[in-house]
Amino acid sequence: MEDSNDYEQRRAENIRKNQQLLAQLGLEATSNEVEALASSSKKGKTKARASSEAKPVQSKKPRVKKEQEEPVRRISTRLRRQQEETIDPNETPAQKRKREASSQSQL
Repeated sequence: MEDSNDYEQRRAENIRKNQQLLAQLGLEATSNEVEALASSSKKGKTKARASSEAKPVQSKKPRVKKEQEEPVRRISTRLRRQQEETIDPNETPAQKRKREASSQSQL
């Protein structure tokens, strides 16, 4: 309880000093205007900014979508060899000889 009283006393002293400082600087009216704007904006009755100060709203330009090319997919050598070694079950004997000859020439 004593802590809250001490706190309240320090707070009141601080408020009093700030008000004196504002009076010396001639800013009392300004602080009152700020308080009025803050309380009115909380209620939602008036806007804090005048409409003449507000920036005009610009509509967004529609983005042009570029057609994306399918990226080149990398494949490991092991999988590439497996794909190359896939044998067509309907392969003719002539195609088989040709395939085997080409694989022999690669080695």
